[in-house]
Amino acid sequence: MTAENSTVSALRGLSIFSADQGGAYREHYAELAAILGADVQTRLGRHVRDWAHSGLAGATLLTGNAGTGKTAVAEAYCHALRTSLPDTDSPAEVTPGFLVIKDLSGLQNEPERTDALEHALRVVRSGGQALVCANEGVLRDCLPNVRVVGASMLELLDDALRVGAAALAEVTIINVNRQRPTAKGLWDSLLDYLTREELWSGCDGCPYAESGCPMRSNADALRKPEVRQALRTLVRLGTGEAVPTLREVLAIVSSAIIGSDTCRSVKDAARDQDMAAFTAEQGYYSRVLGGGLTDEEIERSPLLVGMRRALLGFVSDLQVDEWLRDTSGAPRKVRVLAGAPDGEDPISDTASLSASRSPLDRVRTPV
Repeated sequence: MTAENSTVSALRGLSIFSADQGGAYREHYAELAAILGADVQTRLGRHVRDWAHSGLAGATLLTGNAGTGKTAVAEAYCHALRTSLPDTDSPAEVTPGFLVIKDLSGLQNEPERTDALEHALRVVRSGGQALVCANEGVLRDCLPNVRVVGASMLELLDDALRVGAAALAEVTIINVNRQRPTAKGLWDSLLDYLTREELWSGCDGCPYAESGCPMRSNADALRKPEVRQALRTLVRLGTGEAVPTLREVLAIVSSAIIGSDTCRSVKDAARDQDMAAFTAEQGYYSRVLGGGLTDEEIERSPLLVGMRRALLGFVSDLQVDEWLRDTSGAPRKVRVLAGAPDGEDPISDTASLSASRSPLDRVRTPV
């Protein structure tokens, strides 16, 4: 074990809410990948890998908002070809006959971008493959000047935006915005990526077993199927107002687990305050809605803003509040729901939260 669990540092890097956000961007992700492991598998990633292995000639254009995973897909394509993602945004032949344009918008002007697309199509007509990543606006500005057999490339783009993907002659355009993080298999994979048990073995002097550790308790909770389903429903509510990006989802879940905590701050609080150090304020259900973040930080995520509009946690019941302080007088069902300490009968008359080792069970109260 170490002075700080490396997973905590990695999740802090996935943040889009603070200065420690380098890892949230693909170009700076390699160090975090060494800790968190191989990428989450997506249908789109599998598709481009299979295409790369097939060697079939064609051009695939990926378009979508920043953070939807275009660069990650391009990296998966390069790995399938046993090469690396180009360092430059200019057209790069990563291996003979296989061209990648990592970010069309990274080129300086529209003529340069149009030339890059034309170059990609020439590679295809010579029997090669071309993978192009581009934001919709940049791609739309270039396409009137690019010709393929059969119809306008702009019509192809509009079809892809409407239905998810469209093909014409040797060109396929895929709308990456249609890749939903809440798809059942992908959702579980995303949460596994951040919470699987082997990542959370603790650090030197971890107080998890004695006073509790909110970060490890949150990771434990997010491995439970019922918690995952509830969070998935909440994210789907938020997507009614914003296109969810993989970057945002990873950042929000990371924030829900660690908040502003570090292993050092947790150990210091446990040493000074013991069981009183951690409360439900540090629980994933508070942090996932922006608990501990400023309004300015919350505004960085349209998805988080949409989730907060559900107004969860804005209504309180005074009688339930009183039961949370002392469950001994609560009805049987409330005691079961609250969760008794380990080793106690959850529905006995002596069940109480006072001895719970989990910070998720405790509320901050003057009583």
